[in-house]
Amino acid sequence: MANDANQVMIIGAGPVGMTMAAHLARFGVGVRIVDKRAGPVEHSHASVVHTRTREMFDAMGIAEDFNAQGHRFEELSFHALGRHLATVRLFGVDGDQDRGPLDIGQDKTERILIAHLAALGVVVERPVEAVAVEQDAGSCRVTLRHPDGREEIAEAAYVCGCEGSNSIVRKTADIPFEGERYTGFEFVQTDARVHASLVPGRGYVFINHDRFLGLFPFDGKGLYRVLCARPDQDATDTSDPTLLEMENIVRDVVDPQATLSDPLWLNRFRTQHRVAGAFRAGARMFIAGDAGHVHVPVAGQGMNTGMQDAFNLSWKLASVIRGWAPASLLDSYDAERQPKAERLINFTDGGFRRLVTPNAATEAAIRLLGASFLNTTRVQDRLRAAVEEVDLHYRGGALAESYDGSGGVLGGDRVPDAQVVRGPGRRASRIQQLFRGTHWTALFLAGKRGDAHDLIDIADELVGIYGERIKAFVITPTLCFGNGDAALVELVHDVDDEAHHAFGVSDPTLILVRPDWYVGLRCSAHNASAIENYLAKVLIATPSAVAA
Repeated sequence: MANDANQVMIIGAGPVGMTMAAHLARFGVGVRIVDKRAGPVEHSHASVVHTRTREMFDAMGIAEDFNAQGHRFEELSFHALGRHLATVRLFGVDGDQDRGPLDIGQDKTERILIAHLAALGVVVERPVEAVAVEQDAGSCRVTLRHPDGREEIAEAAYVCGCEGSNSIVRKTADIPFEGERYTGFEFVQTDARVHASLVPGRGYVFINHDRFLGLFPFDGKGLYRVLCARPDQDATDTSDPTLLEMENIVRDVVDPQATLSDPLWLNRFRTQHRVAGAFRAGARMFIAGDAGHVHVPVAGQGMNTGMQDAFNLSWKLASVIRGWAPASLLDSYDAERQPKAERLINFTDGGFRRLVTPNAATEAAIRLLGASFLNTTRVQDRLRAAVEEVDLHYRGGALAESYDGSGGVLGGDRVPDAQVVRGPGRRASRIQQLFRGTHWTALFLAGKRGDAHDLIDIADELVGIYGERIKAFVITPTLCFGNGDAALVELVHDVDDEAHHAFGVSDPTLILVRPDWYVGLRCSAHNASAIENYLAKVLIATPSAVAA
């Protein structure tokens, strides 16, 4: 069996693997992470983090690092077939003008995560290559090749492959990886200064018959990611494009007087779309990120989705390893995340084909309806929610339950945010700040006529059974502060009913929030059987509660 210092072996130390390692370490789980590369990436690569990922960084305690080094990607302007269609505001998720995407290079993302891991006592082992993986009923064994050629057989309770599309974990487990390469098209890109008639800080997308051009701002001062998908003239050409080549593309499509300068990176690549048939093999091997899904770089979804894979799996693994939850909890990882990968591939592949190779009917629709369609509030809201990954949900899954005529936010939904006030000092706070940590969160919303004291009694009983595995809050429109008997139950003032409105609550209601900030259970605060049965499925009572 693996020792406590090596409970989980993570293969691959890109953003996905390091996110996994950090979350596990936060839970007090022993983790070892290896990567065959000599160091982190040197260029920007995946260059945007979306709202849902920023929420994950908030949970990790590193959101401010990304805010300081990233650039707010405020707006995206759509142009097609020579016409401007619409400019979509990307910030404003949940009505909060501070919620939206940040442009930040993967090189910076990896440096932030390396520093965060170091603070948690975890160091990436480089260059160390995993060359074989096996598992039995009790543990996993990974054969590691060190730089001097020495081979080591490392044992761990679980293994997670985060090592990209050539994943040894996926291949060893013989998990299908179905899809295909995009033939006939190439991508060329640069990170460079663009001197053209562009609005500072705004992103641009141009669709023009047989090519796609995107310009995405890095700093609001003229530094852009310039990405073009176009017909492939020579499939054997793997050389980097020249700056003049990229400048001519921008001149042809955007501004005939445009110039480019100071390139930080030039790159040519061809891509594919594939998705793994499963994200788990046997009891102890898992995959996440590009090991489970690769796709065309449309809307910056790949790295973000991979880190959400890690966020989903890590709290479940940690809960089982720490003895807080039954092993059956791990079944939900594949059930929740593999369909999201399928959805991602369908979204990006469909978008790519419509944008780069529009047929006559699509072009006609763009000319006739494109502007009016994209300029509706409903369409822009849905587009923003999809790109920012805040519309993803697990409704209908094993961990999502809703009772008592529930409306509004349901089991399986991402938890929205709202402003609240905490403590006698009337400290301004937000709902999502209550979730920070490794615990489940029980939100007891009192409703219009709810009795806060009654809800405190229910919350106290809950915390008495599960201890620090659950933190409980009673949220009431009435101005009153205090705590329950268990010291883990806090009264919170819902100013102007903002939280009740965000959750769609009018009667006393329990919203039970998972450690990854999704709703597990929504029901009446007085539905004791629903609460008891759900918690028995996802948590194990503390020893003291069992003894009592």
